[in-house]
Amino acid sequence: MWPDGCRFKSLLFRVIRNSGLYSVLLFVTLCSWWLLEQQQREEVVPIKLEGHSADYFSEGYKKVEMDGMGNPVSILEAKTLTHFKDDQTTELAQCKITFFNSDGSSWIIQADAGVLWANGNDLFLNGVVHINRARVEGVRPVQINTSDLRVKLDQSYAETDNWAEIITPPDRTEGTGLQMIYSKPIQLELMHTVKGRYEMQ
Repeated sequence: MWPDGCRFKSLLFRVIRNSGLYSVLLFVTLCSWWLLEQQQREEVVPIKLEGHSADYFSEGYKKVEMDGMGNPVSILEAKTLTHFKDDQTTELAQCKITFFNSDGSSWIIQADAGVLWANGNDLFLNGVVHINRARVEGVRPVQINTSDLRVKLDQSYAETDNWAEIITPPDRTEGTGLQMIYSKPIQLELMHTVKGRYEMQ
């Protein structure tokens, strides 16, 4: 019996010793797996980039610019105005700009959409654009139809590379490309392929 008892004790000792080793190996394996999981989680954390998002919005927008005497120089109106933080541009929907001249005449420029650049002077009007000057004493009415108009507000200047027509009843002139200064002295010029219809009085 004694030899068998010795073998049993020896076997039991090896089992206990191996169990401790297995426990250590299991612990190390679990720790390695946990560290790997943490590393993978850190690696897949998305980087949040700031996109083209608006920082303020206005409905029924209206801005009046005055001269030193308190007389209106221009009025900018839009159904909606949206300002974007990333590039400081301002998008206008159904915009209307009125420019006043010293002779009492005024120019009205209308478009469905426009973008005012960050400098506050460069305005791009998208799509169809209508420009009108009403009749006042000594000043003929003018109607201009064109598209994709670039306006420099600080220079009272507008231009397009597209087709345009100038109507001063009963006359009508059309061409490709338009350059316009809408403050005194007024200048209107069609650049290419100019043709017109004029009525003799």
